[in-house]
Amino acid sequence: MVLCIVILLLIIFIIFIIFIELPWSKCISYSLKNLIKNRFIKLKHRTFHVPLNIDICKENLELVADILDKYKLKFWLSEGTALGAIRDGNFILYDDDVDIGMWYTDFDKFETLALPELQKNGFTCDQLIMNNTFIGLSRKGEKLDIDFTGKDIDCMSCKTTNAKCINCNILIDKLSNMKYITFIGKQYLCPDIDYIEYLYGPNWKIPLRTK
Repeated sequence: MVLCIVILLLIIFIIFIIFIELPWSKCISYSLKNLIKNRFIKLKHRTFHVPLNIDICKENLELVADILDKYKLKFWLSEGTALGAIRDGNFILYDDDVDIGMWYTDFDKFETLALPELQKNGFTCDQLIMNNTFIGLSRKGEKLDIDFTGKDIDCMSCKTTNAKCINCNILIDKLSNMKYITFIGKQYLCPDIDYIEYLYGPNWKIPLRTK
């Protein structure tokens, strides 16, 4: 009898941990369910090579852009999304997410103004880094990651590409020549080729089947 009660309490505890969203900060709630969902999306694209749903990625990016523009929060296409925009004029089918960059100094404004509206429009927070340099969102089964860039802080783009940077400092210089380009029917700020070559090397023009 005691064993059954212990097992039942353990099951209830596991369900609570997985499904209940606990406060991460004043505006962000988080749960293991979201983390599991994030891992599933990565597994789907990285391991099983399921291509991105271009329509959903486009919809998600436009929705984020409209909300960030509403609050005058500057952002740009980054990493694989910038590579696809410059090289292919589209998302890279065998990427696993949409990537944008923002300035670290805008994180508090993003958290208090833009994030609640993003959540009302169906986005969930699936991946977070303690020092607020990265937040992973998802909506309709596709990820959209935001890499917050600032002096002397870690950049996710340094960890997920061929770049040898230790922190964001060298990337800040690479972002000095951003300009607006037309990407999937909308104007977006995008770094230039110097940024792309730094992250992906001199062979960045050659598409690869995998990330």
